[in-house]
Amino acid sequence: MSFFRKKKLKIGLAFSGGGARGVAYIGVIKALKECNVKIDFVAGTSAGALGAVLFASDMDINELEKKAIELNTKDIRASKIPFLPTSTDKLQALIKETIRYKNLEDLPIPCCVVACDMIKAEEVDFTKGDISKVVAGSCCAPGFFTPVEYKDYHLMDGGLINNIPANICRQHGCDIVIAVDANSTRGYGTESLKTIDCLLAAMRILMKNNSVSGYENADIVIQPNLKQYKITKLENTQSVIDEGYRATMLKMMEIEKLIANKK
Repeated sequence: MSFFRKKKLKIGLAFSGGGARGVAYIGVIKALKECNVKIDFVAGTSAGALGAVLFASDMDINELEKKAIELNTKDIRASKIPFLPTSTDKLQALIKETIRYKNLEDLPIPCCVVACDMIKAEEVDFTKGDISKVVAGSCCAPGFFTPVEYKDYHLMDGGLINNIPANICRQHGCDIVIAVDANSTRGYGTESLKTIDCLLAAMRILMKNNSVSGYENADIVIQPNLKQYKITKLENTQSVIDEGYRATMLKMMEIEKLIANKK
């Protein structure tokens, strides 16, 4: 008879960036909850930062889905002109309205939000602090939003430096890491010489390179098929959510087998 109790299995979940495609995370959350997959730590970048705090807040999934379907781009961005950066005031207000917790350390599930500090050009990993500020900062895609000033930081899109933060889950002691990539088709180029097209292609290439570590640090990667949906516009929300759910359910046997083998 052993006098030593086996360490409890710790499961981490990492959400990638992906713009409007990040709505698929609602379907991912729905599937994981339905199948009683207990997540002990969650991390997210950009749209994935919002997905992470929504998961960690343990919101009612039906309420969350309803809110997402009613949402449109003008609820988040003040400017209708592409590549005219706008403040994140609307996004911060939406986060405050949706999530009933003020600070990351208050969330029922430990959570990390990954952002990029433009002053020091460094990754900042928040496990404490104002949820609306740090999440909005992580979502600040260049050209779409102006940086969020928070404490000593000027925060922008975490995807500039760590697009799939599976390594953060590892650093926090997770034995199993499930990563979700809402934008797995990133990285394609362009034949256009237009400034906007070249800038978008450059961003895609950058994000692709920043995603390699996420794949390396994950045991399982869920990849919803979202190529047909724009990352810059909220549309066909129910279909995007359904695809997140479908992709997660397709991986469920693999997830359950991995958990069983680790116990």
